[in-house]
Amino acid sequence: MSLPKFKGIPKGIAWLSMVGLLSLMFAAPAVVTAAPAAAGDKVLVCKVVGGPGHYTLKEGKQPIEVDANALEADVQPIVGAPFSDAQPSFVVASDDRTLCEAGLPPVVVPNPNPAGSVSFVQPSCTVDHVVANITDATPPGVGPGYAGIWYYLVSSRGAESQTPDSVDRLSSFALNSQPMSFGETVTFTVKAQLDTPEGSPPLVVIDSFTATRPNASSCEESPVVVPVTAKAASVCTAGKYSYSFTNPNDVAVMVKSSGFDDSVRTETVIPAGGTATVTSTLNKLYYETYVSGVQVKGSATNISAGDLKCTTPTPTPTPTPTDTKVTPVVTPPTTPKVTTHKASPVAVPKVSTPVSTTSTATNPPVVTDYISNSPTKVVSAQVGSTGFGWYWLAAGFGAMLLIGSVLPRRKVQENKH
Repeated sequence: MSLPKFKGIPKGIAWLSMVGLLSLMFAAPAVVTAAPAAAGDKVLVCKVVGGPGHYTLKEGKQPIEVDANALEADVQPIVGAPFSDAQPSFVVASDDRTLCEAGLPPVVVPNPNPAGSVSFVQPSCTVDHVVANITDATPPGVGPGYAGIWYYLVSSRGAESQTPDSVDRLSSFALNSQPMSFGETVTFTVKAQLDTPEGSPPLVVIDSFTATRPNASSCEESPVVVPVTAKAASVCTAGKYSYSFTNPNDVAVMVKSSGFDDSVRTETVIPAGGTATVTSTLNKLYYETYVSGVQVKGSATNISAGDLKCTTPTPTPTPTPTDTKVTPVVTPPTTPKVTTHKASPVAVPKVSTPVSTTSTATNPPVVTDYISNSPTKVVSAQVGSTGFGWYWLAAGFGAMLLIGSVLPRRKVQENKH
């Protein structure tokens, strides 16, 4: 192998350069490792305080400059590296506060706690339980959504009742306690909890109430109210069934009746020891007994008219008035009145032939009326005693003399020629 000749380069230096190049080509690849931070190296760290879901930057200047050795032992001083403290502090590339704000963990806003109002109805001699009338007032969610709210009525005796399903926000409903004995005192509490799979929603106390039922001795004069009784009438009138309700109590009660799906709901007050009739298009009614606005326990039942057929009566047709034959009055056609316009007198044109002065009164000449397009008789002038006839006679005679004198002269002139 002959070494290429490089002009101006000594042969020994050229050989050394060639050997170095070949050693670099066939050498094993080297592993580059980051050297640990040297003493005195500084890094910029965003200091974070707070807890999960609500981390914030520490007050004061951010980021702050700290010694690189303050990082965790196995952490290199690179951008985003965690700082060795209890909070998720981190390293940034430059002294820029916006880098710290952008790198904060997201804030998680939880759903609001349930809220509402409760009005309690005390037990009495006739009502053996407490009624909690509840109106929800939970604010709308701003975090993960929730389907509804569960409500519970609890007491020192344990669980009393709860909503059969989570209720809608802002809805109103009632929860009843278990029966209370005469003279018993119980403290009741209404609690609520969001119906959501997100996190662990707390059970929140809405309101509490202490109830006492009167003792038996004070209730001897006030017997317990029992439900009303009912029966269906065996007749059906005008497409409606009749139901008779009897109140066996010494106090007035209210009966609320309706269809199975609360259709055609009615409320009827029945006096003490009295009866009332309710008519309905339904052949089966569901009803409850209420006293002082509270449902009597065990009063929810129904009454059926059975197989009683109740045909809707056919409406009586409205009589129509008898048709009266009206003979039309025929008015004969009116012949239009034709107005005849008399033609203006038509002047007889002059002719070159002599006009005879003799006229016959019985046969006057006939000329055409150019206005009405019909023949019109022209009555000749009669010679009268007024002298007008003599005028026409003299005029005719003068004309004859003139013609007689002209004609011979024309003949003489013709003969000369």
